[in-house]
Amino acid sequence: MATRRPLIVNNRMSMIPTRARLDENHKVLKNSVIGQENGPAGKGVSTKVAVKGSGVTTRHGLIALDKNVGIGSQPNVLQKKKVVSTPEKPEFIKSSATAVTVTPSPSTKVETNTRFAPDSYASINLKDFFKEEELNSLEDPDRYDHDAECALSVYAKDVVKYQLQLEERFRISTNYLSGHDHITPESRRTLMNWLGQLQKQYRLLSETFSIAQYILDGYVSKERRLPVNKYQLVGITALLIASKYEEITPPTVEDLVNLSQNACTVRDVHAMERSMLQSLDFMLQRPPPIAFLRRISKVSDVDTETHALAKYFVELSSFEYWLVGVRPSKIAAASLFLSLTLWESRDQEFSLKQLDEEAAKLWSVQTAVEIGYPAEAVKPVAYELCLVVLDAHKKYEVIYKKYASSRFLSVSREPFLDSPLVRLWASRATLVKTKPSLSSSRPKATNIRRTAASTAVSSAGIGSNRPPFRV
Repeated sequence: MATRRPLIVNNRMSMIPTRARLDENHKVLKNSVIGQENGPAGKGVSTKVAVKGSGVTTRHGLIALDKNVGIGSQPNVLQKKKVVSTPEKPEFIKSSATAVTVTPSPSTKVETNTRFAPDSYASINLKDFFKEEELNSLEDPDRYDHDAECALSVYAKDVVKYQLQLEERFRISTNYLSGHDHITPESRRTLMNWLGQLQKQYRLLSETFSIAQYILDGYVSKERRLPVNKYQLVGITALLIASKYEEITPPTVEDLVNLSQNACTVRDVHAMERSMLQSLDFMLQRPPPIAFLRRISKVSDVDTETHALAKYFVELSSFEYWLVGVRPSKIAAASLFLSLTLWESRDQEFSLKQLDEEAAKLWSVQTAVEIGYPAEAVKPVAYELCLVVLDAHKKYEVIYKKYASSRFLSVSREPFLDSPLVRLWASRATLVKTKPSLSSSRPKATNIRRTAASTAVSSAGIGSNRPPFRV
């Protein structure tokens, strides 16, 4: 078995989002005075939100592997204006390309239990899947952190329980774009790819992008009469709100307007910001999938490569429209489950049938109890993720190239992401409607390096023609 580096878990934990603290912050944010920068009342909304105290409690996971983040009121958002190159903005594609439908073979077994559907919110009793002795003999996953003050292990289980309640409260319909005439899933994918380039330019956190995705989808699902020429404005404003909610130094409105090549004005962003916050009732506490992933990675005691690959799957899910209705906790659980299975298939000699049948054994009782899902509930979501992974190098280049770097251990270039197991599981996907051609192969390693080099030149602004982001 190939050896991999152990996962280094930071014992620090971001501030605990208790119910009282979140409710207080919600009232403060909603009742805060949003001052005007220019003009009379009602003409504009400031980029600075008055917040009580030293900062707003964020909804991170229990163990912050990447960075502890908090945000207070920013008196001067960017002291020194950054020189940011404009990311290349692809055109909006209103008509999708011809989709290749994947039909499972007659021998393929597909989950038919609606309780285990990928976007199901049905409650699951773990006693139906595990013996009483297994559930009662579990060790405390935080037993080594009781003396670490920043870990706050005494509140760990309560926080996870509260986060599960929040994600059920702020759910989004799976196919919410069906009520829109001109905004399509392809339009959303184009916008998300462009926002992903902005995230890369400003080095925003994964949590910021996940919250921006929730704000975008939540607002569009409620505004049925949103014109298509306002869609990019909604995306910019969603990223701005998420940055002010999550980042220490968010980008300024002027920078975002310039990066959109003046497709909107500062006043437009201010007006849309006010409209979106009022539509969402200032409720931005939906926990992102990465918060759950960090917790179950700690509980499962996985290594660095396993966590990095699972994080790659989590970020890919934000770009896929058909996974909007899946619970963030289930996305995180399925990502870790798929990562564990694929690394096991690389390290061990298993046949395809053995891997398909024995994958559930990799899902420990400890992890299932922590997140509330047995392997039977996680596998259908893993099928959907396999389908997304197969076309990631074409549809979601921003995330694919991000995780092809050495910083993330080049996990997106692992050959087993195109293995027969991934293709078999992708053929069982029932939620994602656009099917890739399962006969097409991923780019070779040499082509990947060439693509990465050309991307570096393009992002630096050398010899690149940037077409406007048209809607």
